[in-house]
Amino acid sequence: MVNTLPIIGRMAVIQINAVTVGYAQNFTLDLSAEKIKEYALLSAQPAVFSSGNQTLKFTLGRLYIDPTYQNLFLAATPVTILMGPAGSSTGSTKITLTGCILDTSSMKVDQKGVVGENLAGEALSMAVGTWP
Repeated sequence: MVNTLPIIGRMAVIQINAVTVGYAQNFTLDLSAEKIKEYALLSAQPAVFSSGNQTLKFTLGRLYIDPTYQNLFLAATPVTILMGPAGSSTGSTKITLTGCILDTSSMKVDQKGVVGENLAGEALSMAVGTWP
């Protein structure tokens, strides 16, 4: 039976290199794949129709506390990101992004005194499993 309980974002956990990201506000994962379509002469349907190169892009928003993640961006060192949309309790979904390169780092300062940080990047591979 499929679990139909709603996933509440406030339960989510995000880890970079096995350390929980403090004050994380949001996480977006965009998966895409190129289509391979080749047509033969005298054919209205593709002779080859397949999924091609995949792209695994992500963004992460958090309240800015320290330069930890900006330093990871500057170092250009690949990281591993774990995302648990429903938290990290046993059996909950765990998404592991490996070989992640942080290719964008931005900071926002507004009049309210809130300082935010946005990170974005691309992963080399992804695995979907569950927390032990």
